[in-house]
Amino acid sequence: MNEISAISADDELAQGARPLAMLAGEKLPELIRDEVLAEIFAATVASRPDHPAMISGARRLTYAQVWEQAQAQARGLALAGIGPGDMVGLWMPRGIDLLVAQIAITLSGAAWLPFDAEAPVERIATCLDDASAKGLVTQADWK
Repeated sequence: MNEISAISADDELAQGARPLAMLAGEKLPELIRDEVLAEIFAATVASRPDHPAMISGARRLTYAQVWEQAQAQARGLALAGIGPGDMVGLWMPRGIDLLVAQIAITLSGAAWLPFDAEAPVERIATCLDDASAKGLVTQADWK
């Protein structure tokens, strides 16, 4: 097992900043899989559709229920012109709805640019413009 030693800010300045890759340890290519989140989730849905996938307070969703919601959202994204290679912003509070939206975005083939719930609207607009994002995913009953 590789050890990562702690270095102080003074040590970093004296040695020059080292890239994170130099501190990360041995590369293990056998752990890299050519899959996206939606494919991994789909495999779990197929093997355990009725198993609880997400629980938050009294709200409980099975893998099949999450998949159904994510597919519906992915269809909505497609109807909005979002597809493979596109970028969308994702601005939602943490919780089940955020996780479902992430799966939906990967189902559409797009990627998301995450925004903190407290991010100012001006910063979000600038980031969306800089990333050439096609839209912003959020939820109607928030903010």
